[in-house]
Amino acid sequence: MIRPTRPCAVGERYRTADAPWDQPTLDALLHTAAHRMPHHVAVVDGDRRWTTTDVDTRAAALAGALRDRGVGAGDAVAWQLPNCAEAIVAMHACWRLGAIAVPIHHGFTPREVERLLAATTPSVVLDLDTPINRYLRRWQLPDNDLTSAHPVTLRTALSHTAGLTVGGWGVVPRDGQPVPTWLELAEGRPPSKMGPVVVDRAYDGRDRYSGGGYLLAQMALEDQLGRPFAELADEMIFTPLGMTRTSFASPPSAALLDDLASGHPGDGTVCAGGWMHSPES
Repeated sequence: MIRPTRPCAVGERYRTADAPWDQPTLDALLHTAAHRMPHHVAVVDGDRRWTTTDVDTRAAALAGALRDRGVGAGDAVAWQLPNCAEAIVAMHACWRLGAIAVPIHHGFTPREVERLLAATTPSVVLDLDTPINRYLRRWQLPDNDLTSAHPVTLRTALSHTAGLTVGGWGVVPRDGQPVPTWLELAEGRPPSKMGPVVVDRAYDGRDRYSGGGYLLAQMALEDQLGRPFAELADEMIFTPLGMTRTSFASPPSAALLDDLASGHPGDGTVCAGGWMHSPES
Protein backbone atom coordinates (compact mmCIF):
# COMPACT_ATOMS: atom_id res chain seq x y z
CA MET A 1 0.00 0.00 0.00
CA ILE A 2 1.26 3.49 -0.83
CA ARG A 3 0.92 6.00 1.98
CA PRO A 4 1.47 9.78 1.88
CA THR A 5 4.97 10.74 2.96
CA ARG A 6 4.05 14.29 3.98
CA PRO A 7 1.44 15.52 6.44
CA CYS A 8 -1.92 16.46 4.92
CA ALA A 9 -1.42 20.05 6.03
CA VAL A 10 1.60 20.34 3.76
CA GLY A 11 -0.41 19.06 0.79
CA GLU A 12 -3.22 21.51 1.49
CA ARG A 13 -0.73 24.38 1.59
CA TYR A 14 0.47 23.43 -1.90
CA ARG A 15 -3.08 23.45 -3.23
CA THR A 16 -4.13 26.85 -1.93
CA ALA A 17 -4.24 29.99 -4.09
CA ASP A 18 -0.82 31.40 -5.05
CA ALA A 19 0.86 28.23 -3.72
CA PRO A 20 3.54 26.31 -5.70
CA TRP A 21 0.96 24.19 -7.53
CA ASP A 22 -1.29 27.14 -8.42
CA GLN A 23 0.20 27.54 -11.89
CA PRO A 24 -1.32 27.86 -15.38
CA THR A 25 -1.97 24.59 -17.19
CA LEU A 26 -0.01 23.74 -20.32
CA ASP A 27 -3.14 24.38 -22.40
CA ALA A 28 -3.64 27.77 -20.74
CA LEU A 29 -0.03 28.62 -21.61
CA LEU A 30 -0.66 27.64 -25.24
CA HIS A 31 -3.80 29.79 -25.39
CA THR A 32 -1.92 32.77 -23.93
CA ALA A 33 0.98 32.27 -26.35
CA ALA A 34 -1.44 32.19 -29.28
CA HIS A 35 -2.54 35.71 -28.37
CA ARG A 36 0.88 37.10 -27.47
CA MET A 37 2.93 35.35 -30.18
CA PRO A 38 0.41 34.24 -32.83
CA HIS A 39 3.03 33.55 -35.50
CA HIS A 40 5.54 31.78 -33.26
CA VAL A 41 6.25 28.18 -34.38
CA ALA A 42 5.03 25.79 -31.70
CA VAL A 43 5.17 22.38 -33.40
CA VAL A 44 7.62 20.98 -35.95
CA ASP A 45 6.46 17.73 -37.56
CA GLY A 46 8.59 16.80 -40.54
CA ASP A 47 8.05 19.50 -43.14
CA ARG A 48 5.08 20.94 -41.27
CA ARG A 49 5.39 24.01 -39.07
CA TRP A 50 2.38 24.87 -36.90
CA THR A 51 2.25 28.17 -35.06
CA THR A 52 0.77 28.69 -31.61
CA THR A 53 -2.37 29.95 -33.35
CA ASP A 54 -2.55 26.84 -35.55
CA VAL A 55 -2.37 24.48 -32.58
CA ASP A 56 -4.73 26.57 -30.43
CA THR A 57 -7.36 26.83 -33.18
CA ARG A 58 -7.22 23.13 -34.00
CA ALA A 59 -7.42 22.21 -30.31
CA ALA A 60 -10.49 24.43 -29.91
CA ALA A 61 -12.18 22.83 -32.94
CA LEU A 62 -11.50 19.28 -31.72
CA ALA A 63 -12.59 20.17 -28.19
CA GLY A 64 -15.85 21.53 -29.61
CA ALA A 65 -16.47 18.35 -31.62
CA LEU A 66 -15.79 16.19 -28.55
CA ARG A 67 -18.06 18.37 -26.43
CA ASP A 68 -20.85 17.95 -28.99
CA ARG A 69 -20.26 14.21 -28.68
CA GLY A 70 -20.98 14.47 -24.93
CA VAL A 71 -17.40 14.44 -23.66
CA GLY A 72 -16.82 16.50 -20.52
CA ALA A 73 -14.61 16.81 -17.46
CA GLY A 74 -13.47 13.46 -16.16
CA ASP A 75 -14.32 11.51 -19.33
CA ALA A 76 -11.56 9.49 -20.99
CA VAL A 77 -10.66 10.02 -24.66
CA ALA A 78 -8.35 7.52 -26.32
CA TRP A 79 -6.49 7.76 -29.61
CA GLN A 80 -3.81 5.78 -31.39
CA LEU A 81 -1.49 7.99 -33.39
CA PRO A 82 2.24 8.16 -34.05
CA ASN A 83 4.26 11.02 -32.58
CA CYS A 84 2.74 13.75 -34.74
CA ALA A 85 1.21 17.21 -34.60
CA GLU A 86 -2.33 15.79 -34.49
CA ALA A 87 -1.50 13.92 -31.26
CA ILE A 88 -0.49 17.21 -29.63
CA VAL A 89 -3.78 18.77 -30.72
CA ALA A 90 -5.70 15.81 -29.26
CA MET A 91 -3.90 16.22 -25.95
CA HIS A 92 -4.68 19.93 -25.72
CA ALA A 93 -8.32 19.34 -26.68
CA CYS A 94 -8.68 16.91 -23.77
CA TRP A 95 -7.02 19.31 -21.33
CA ARG A 96 -9.31 22.09 -22.53
CA LEU A 97 -12.37 20.00 -21.66
CA GLY A 98 -10.95 18.66 -18.40
CA ALA A 99 -11.11 15.20 -19.99
CA ILE A 100 -8.60 12.42 -19.36
CA ALA A 101 -6.23 11.93 -22.30
CA VAL A 102 -5.46 8.28 -23.09
CA PRO A 103 -2.81 8.22 -25.85
CA ILE A 104 -2.15 4.71 -27.14
CA HIS A 105 1.27 3.87 -28.54
CA HIS A 106 1.02 3.41 -32.30
CA GLY A 107 3.09 0.22 -32.07
CA PHE A 108 0.58 -1.59 -29.86
CA THR A 109 -1.06 -4.70 -31.31
CA PRO A 110 -4.87 -4.85 -31.59
CA ARG A 111 -4.99 -7.16 -28.55
CA GLU A 112 -2.89 -4.70 -26.50
CA VAL A 113 -5.18 -1.85 -27.56
CA GLU A 114 -8.27 -3.83 -26.56
CA ARG A 115 -6.82 -4.52 -23.10
CA LEU A 116 -6.00 -0.85 -22.59
CA LEU A 117 -9.44 0.29 -23.72
CA ALA A 118 -11.10 -2.24 -21.46
CA ALA A 119 -9.14 -0.85 -18.52
CA THR A 120 -9.85 2.82 -19.24
CA THR A 121 -13.39 2.66 -20.74
CA PRO A 122 -12.98 5.87 -22.78
CA SER A 123 -15.99 7.87 -23.94
CA VAL A 124 -14.48 8.37 -27.39
CA VAL A 125 -11.82 6.44 -29.28
CA LEU A 126 -10.04 8.03 -32.23
CA ASP A 127 -8.27 5.20 -34.02
CA LEU A 128 -7.13 4.87 -37.62
CA ASP A 129 -6.74 1.08 -37.41
CA THR A 130 -10.13 -0.03 -36.09
CA PRO A 131 -12.29 -1.77 -38.73
CA ILE A 132 -14.39 0.96 -40.30
CA ASN A 133 -17.61 -1.04 -39.94
CA ARG A 134 -17.41 -0.44 -36.19
CA TYR A 135 -17.84 3.28 -36.87
CA LEU A 136 -20.50 3.00 -39.59
CA ARG A 137 -24.11 2.95 -38.37
CA ARG A 138 -26.42 3.66 -41.31
CA TRP A 139 -24.67 1.17 -43.61
CA GLN A 140 -22.07 -1.60 -43.44
CA LEU A 141 -19.34 -2.33 -45.96
CA PRO A 142 -20.07 -5.87 -47.23
CA ASP A 143 -17.78 -8.53 -45.79
CA ASN A 144 -16.00 -11.00 -48.05
CA ASP A 145 -12.85 -13.12 -47.98
CA LEU A 146 -10.72 -10.06 -48.71
CA THR A 147 -12.08 -8.00 -45.79
CA SER A 148 -11.82 -11.02 -43.48
CA ALA A 149 -8.12 -11.25 -44.26
CA HIS A 150 -7.53 -7.50 -43.95
CA PRO A 151 -10.45 -5.35 -42.66
CA VAL A 152 -10.87 -1.89 -44.13
CA THR A 153 -9.83 0.83 -41.68
CA LEU A 154 -9.74 4.61 -41.81
CA ARG A 155 -6.00 4.39 -42.46
CA THR A 156 -6.34 2.13 -45.52
CA ALA A 157 -9.43 3.95 -46.81
CA LEU A 158 -7.79 7.38 -46.59
CA SER A 159 -4.51 6.15 -48.11
CA HIS A 160 -6.33 4.44 -51.02
CA THR A 161 -4.76 1.08 -50.12
CA ALA A 162 -7.93 -0.74 -48.96
CA GLY A 163 -8.77 -2.21 -52.38
CA LEU A 164 -12.11 -0.36 -52.46
CA THR A 165 -14.03 0.20 -55.68
CA VAL A 166 -15.45 3.36 -57.28
CA GLY A 167 -12.85 5.93 -58.22
CA GLY A 168 -15.40 8.74 -57.98
CA TRP A 169 -18.85 9.92 -59.02
CA GLY A 170 -18.01 13.07 -60.92
CA VAL A 171 -20.43 16.00 -60.87
CA VAL A 172 -24.14 16.24 -61.58
CA PRO A 173 -25.74 19.17 -63.49
CA ARG A 174 -28.53 21.05 -61.75
CA ASP A 175 -31.06 20.08 -64.40
CA GLY A 176 -33.85 18.93 -62.13
CA GLN A 177 -32.73 15.30 -62.04
CA PRO A 178 -32.39 13.68 -58.57
CA VAL A 179 -28.99 13.72 -56.89
CA PRO A 180 -28.03 10.42 -55.23
CA THR A 181 -27.67 10.30 -51.46
CA TRP A 182 -24.56 8.93 -49.78
CA LEU A 183 -26.40 5.70 -49.01
CA GLU A 184 -27.40 5.31 -52.67
CA LEU A 185 -23.79 5.94 -53.71
CA ALA A 186 -22.48 3.34 -51.25
CA GLU A 187 -25.03 0.73 -52.34
CA GLY A 188 -24.80 1.55 -56.06
CA ARG A 189 -28.54 2.23 -56.34
CA PRO A 190 -30.19 4.70 -58.75
CA PRO A 191 -29.90 7.55 -59.34
CA SER A 192 -26.21 6.67 -58.83
CA LYS A 193 -24.67 5.56 -62.11
CA MET A 194 -21.81 3.62 -60.46
CA GLY A 195 -21.67 0.23 -58.80
CA PRO A 196 -21.57 -0.33 -55.02
CA VAL A 197 -18.56 0.35 -52.81
CA VAL A 198 -16.92 -3.02 -52.09
CA VAL A 199 -13.44 -4.47 -51.66
CA ASP A 200 -12.38 -6.31 -54.82
CA ARG A 201 -8.60 -6.42 -54.41
CA ALA A 202 -6.46 -8.07 -51.75
CA TYR A 203 -4.50 -5.72 -49.54
CA ASP A 204 -0.89 -5.41 -50.70
CA GLY A 205 0.02 -1.92 -49.49
CA ARG A 206 -0.23 -0.41 -52.97
CA ASP A 207 -2.61 2.45 -53.64
CA ARG A 208 -5.51 2.58 -56.08
CA TYR A 209 -7.57 5.74 -56.02
CA SER A 210 -11.01 5.23 -54.51
CA GLY A 211 -13.52 7.97 -53.84
CA GLY A 212 -15.49 5.17 -52.20
CA GLY A 213 -12.98 5.08 -49.34
CA TYR A 214 -13.39 8.77 -48.66
CA LEU A 215 -17.17 8.41 -48.81
CA LEU A 216 -16.95 5.77 -46.05
CA ALA A 217 -14.67 8.03 -43.97
CA GLN A 218 -17.16 10.90 -44.27
CA MET A 219 -20.05 8.61 -43.33
CA ALA A 220 -18.12 7.32 -40.31
CA LEU A 221 -17.49 10.86 -39.07
CA GLU A 222 -21.15 11.78 -39.39
CA ASP A 223 -22.31 8.55 -37.76
CA GLN A 224 -19.94 8.94 -34.81
CA LEU A 225 -20.19 12.68 -34.19
CA GLY A 226 -23.85 13.13 -35.12
CA ARG A 227 -23.22 16.22 -37.25
CA PRO A 228 -23.16 16.91 -41.01
CA PHE A 229 -19.79 16.42 -42.65
CA ALA A 230 -19.93 19.89 -44.22
CA GLU A 231 -20.37 21.41 -40.76
CA LEU A 232 -17.46 19.39 -39.35
CA ALA A 233 -15.23 20.41 -42.27
CA ASP A 234 -16.08 24.08 -41.79
CA GLU A 235 -15.33 23.93 -38.06
CA MET A 236 -12.25 21.71 -38.06
CA ILE A 237 -10.57 22.47 -41.41
CA PHE A 238 -11.70 25.55 -43.30
CA THR A 239 -12.25 27.99 -40.42
CA PRO A 240 -8.88 27.24 -38.72
CA LEU A 241 -7.19 27.77 -42.10
CA GLY A 242 -9.01 31.06 -42.71
CA MET A 243 -10.81 29.58 -45.76
CA THR A 244 -14.05 31.46 -45.11
CA ARG A 245 -15.33 31.13 -48.68
CA THR A 246 -14.89 27.37 -49.00
CA SER A 247 -17.41 24.72 -48.01
CA PHE A 248 -18.55 21.15 -48.63
CA ALA A 249 -22.19 22.21 -48.24
CA SER A 250 -24.39 21.38 -51.23
CA PRO A 251 -26.30 23.44 -52.05
CA PRO A 252 -23.93 26.15 -50.82
CA SER A 253 -24.96 29.04 -48.64
CA ALA A 254 -26.25 32.21 -50.29
CA ALA A 255 -23.06 34.03 -49.24
CA LEU A 256 -20.97 31.79 -51.54
CA LEU A 257 -23.17 31.80 -54.64
CA ASP A 258 -21.35 34.71 -56.27
CA ASP A 259 -18.04 32.79 -55.98
CA LEU A 260 -19.21 29.68 -57.83
CA ALA A 261 -18.00 28.88 -61.33
CA SER A 262 -20.39 27.39 -63.86
CA GLY A 263 -19.83 23.93 -65.28
CA HIS A 264 -18.76 23.71 -68.93
CA PRO A 265 -18.64 20.59 -71.15
CA GLY A 266 -16.10 20.17 -73.91
CA ASP A 267 -17.97 22.41 -76.36
CA GLY A 268 -17.67 25.40 -74.03
CA THR A 269 -21.38 25.89 -73.36
CA VAL A 270 -22.66 26.52 -69.84
CA CYS A 271 -24.22 23.52 -68.11
CA ALA A 272 -27.86 23.67 -67.05
CA GLY A 273 -28.12 25.48 -63.75
CA GLY A 274 -24.57 26.87 -63.90
CA TRP A 275 -22.65 25.34 -61.01
CA MET A 276 -22.89 21.57 -60.50
CA HIS A 277 -23.48 19.14 -57.63
CA SER A 278 -20.79 16.78 -56.35
CA PRO A 279 -22.84 13.86 -54.98
CA GLU A 280 -20.30 12.74 -52.40
CA SER A 281 -19.96 16.23 -50.83
